[in-house]
Amino acid sequence: MNYKIKVYKTKNNEWNTKAYVSVTFNDCFIVTGITVREGKNNSLFVAMPSYKSSKTDEKWKPIYKDYCNSTTKEFRDELYGKIIDGYTDDRKELEVKGKNNKFEFGVALKSFMGENIEALGRIYFDKCFVINNVKVIPSDKGSFVAMPSQLVSIENGTKEYEDVCFPITKEFRSELYDAILKEKDVVKQKQQEEFNKIDEMDKLQAVNLESRIYFENDDLVIDCIAISDKLGFAFLENTFDISKREVMDIYNPAALEFTKCTLQLQELIKSKIHEMEGESEDVSED
Repeated sequence: MNYKIKVYKTKNNEWNTKAYVSVTFNDCFIVTGITVREGKNNSLFVAMPSYKSSKTDEKWKPIYKDYCNSTTKEFRDELYGKIIDGYTDDRKELEVKGKNNKFEFGVALKSFMGENIEALGRIYFDKCFVINNVKVIPSDKGSFVAMPSQLVSIENGTKEYEDVCFPITKEFRSELYDAILKEKDVVKQKQQEEFNKIDEMDKLQAVNLESRIYFENDDLVIDCIAISDKLGFAFLENTFDISKREVMDIYNPAALEFTKCTLQLQELIKSKIHEMEGESEDVSED
């Protein structure tokens, strides 16, 4: 795979960000927003464009994800090394020739059952570089492809969304977007087929609460099941892209209060049972 690197050094030497970089693959697809940054001990490193996701780590800090990244160590070392070389050698542009002139891409999508997004997925270049967060959006004029974008400030102080990476030729844009839309139709058809196999009651239980009160070994048990065992978290993950962690984050803050309420309800029911048993004994004695 052939690619070109352009390096734009920043004017302020005191900034941690030393340069902005773009990479163009095979003269038909560009990735912007790459930076060269200075870390500890004045060491330089490459940072891919990223966004703050809705997920958090163990310390509840937001997790940042790359819009695009290398998928193999070999290509990452090559690409990052070339970018650092361009910066240190004060080269504004350098071209890298691959082992062959072939440029292949693949598409992987996950279908959504929502109003604003039909599918979300990735584009793979030569099995060594991936574009994440590619969306298929529905509209009155038909589905269209939305490339990863981020909110940026423009000259008049307002902000607008700009694509981080995108095709730069009409021919490749048509080829790429046609492949994405075709894959969207395939995955939606497969999802619909699987969804049609599911019993209607199971569909409801997959997204609704199910409460149970029963006796087990002479103990009163009160359960509140958020997700049915049959479909469970896998259904929410595959259909709505709702992870198990996101579900638990919703319910965990209320777990303590729910437990207190459950214990109070248990005691109330037990007391009523004892009252009923006492009344029964009184009647039998009479």
